[in-house]
Amino acid sequence: MKTNTIDKDIQKLSRKFQREFYDNVYPKMKVNSFESTRIMCLSLFFLMIAFFICILVSSISRLDLFIFALIMEIAVGFPLYQFLYQIYKSKVKKAYYKDIVAITGLNWEQGIRKTIDAQINNSKLFMHASHIKEDDVISGTYQNVQLKISDASIIDEGYTHGNSSEEHTPTTLFSGVFVYFDSNKTIKSTTLIKPKIDLSFLSKGWMYFMLLFWTLFGAFMFFGDIAYSISKGKLPDFHILLIGLGFFAGFGYWFVESAILRELRHLKDLEKVNLESTELAKNYQAFSYDQVEARYLLTTAFVDRFLSVGKAFKTNSMRCAFVGSKIILTIPSKKDSFEIGSLFFPLSNPKAIRSFFDQIASILYLVEYFKFDEKTNL
Repeated sequence: MKTNTIDKDIQKLSRKFQREFYDNVYPKMKVNSFESTRIMCLSLFFLMIAFFICILVSSISRLDLFIFALIMEIAVGFPLYQFLYQIYKSKVKKAYYKDIVAITGLNWEQGIRKTIDAQINNSKLFMHASHIKEDDVISGTYQNVQLKISDASIIDEGYTHGNSSEEHTPTTLFSGVFVYFDSNKTIKSTTLIKPKIDLSFLSKGWMYFMLLFWTLFGAFMFFGDIAYSISKGKLPDFHILLIGLGFFAGFGYWFVESAILRELRHLKDLEKVNLESTELAKNYQAFSYDQVEARYLLTTAFVDRFLSVGKAFKTNSMRCAFVGSKIILTIPSKKDSFEIGSLFFPLSNPKAIRSFFDQIASILYLVEYFKFDEKTNL
């Protein structure tokens, strides 16, 4: 099946959900109440923008005041919009989110924070994940397949090394959409798809920056003192050499251990899979304990549907794992996913719900590939 045909099928499913929304749910909604809240929030936002524009215009002859006003507009404008949008979407969500999700045949509930499932750790999707914090959990059965979709954060609160446990400040390893569903295939091993350019380490970017800074500082002290001494025709200062070498070796090893070696140990024994799909290979790489099973799982039909999910969410940084007869899909997002509406257009506007149902439809179309009335085994 061609990817463009799959995209059309996803759009068809999405349009079906949209029609049901406007036929069955929208007429029951207290639209006037939502509209008054939306207009009020939008008016406050534009009043604030207008206020800062007036300050910018009046201070154009004063560079310091102009820069200050510009910074304040950026620093205050975006958080204010987010705050007002949260007020609006919360009102819509509390009143009708369950009815909106029910159009897809699934259920909606508020999420919880819990210890991470062992299968998630076995999937090799994230290193040292300890907890998952879920919000807006959408779950149920679709085409006889049990699934769960949530807006989630994967959190690292420490890890065990030998007989000791290192506790540190919680780090968010992942934030976005988390999909977890059953497979119609017998999965004996673990197969992982991850981005070719993996930026997940940026969740601890501040730590890596400091380690790299002190590593380079040590190198500068060590080699700088040698170069300076040669230029002056004298012996290097032993104390400076020792301190520089200590910083370079100590922090350098810490950096390599944290950024490189730990990741290599995390993927230990996994073999890189040669991908037949050139489109998938552009942005992704695959690993598995079993090459034969990996090729069996990563069929053309699955890959095309997987890539179509990325198109719906506008990302090339998804991760997917086949583990323990389950499929786990993570879709990174810096904003809340599956949101209904916007401050800039009313719920009567198709744009208000189109993205929501496009994203849901792309996931359900992927899940449909694993429906149990077409069960196969290795």
